[in-house]
Amino acid sequence: MTDIEIIIAVAKLDGFAPPSGNERWNYNNQFAPYSISVDDLSGCKRWIDKPYLHSRDAIIPVIEKQGPEAIKAIVGWLTPSDMSYSLDEIGQVLLSTPRQLCIALLKATKNWKE
Repeated sequence: MTDIEIIIAVAKLDGFAPPSGNERWNYNNQFAPYSISVDDLSGCKRWIDKPYLHSRDAIIPVIEKQGPEAIKAIVGWLTPSDMSYSLDEIGQVLLSTPRQLCIALLKATKNWKE
């Protein structure tokens, strides 16, 4: 997936509704303008400013919203073991980059597209 596709997929998991026609992105009943071109997100300042791919502070709350089963699946995507985690693997999860967390989140929630 491209960075933009990842951001859109994570934004949807964060509660943003996708635009269609002349609709706008919606979050908590607050609207923001968007560009007519799907790949041009320059007008989506309301949510595109969330640096999901670059900030743990942005992606961790999205992960928390998904619940315990998704969190277990995310850990599974980030570690190669069979649920008996070593300290190294626990450290690997704790030190995962925001991009790695985004990808694991999308895979765990079956929103990842090859």
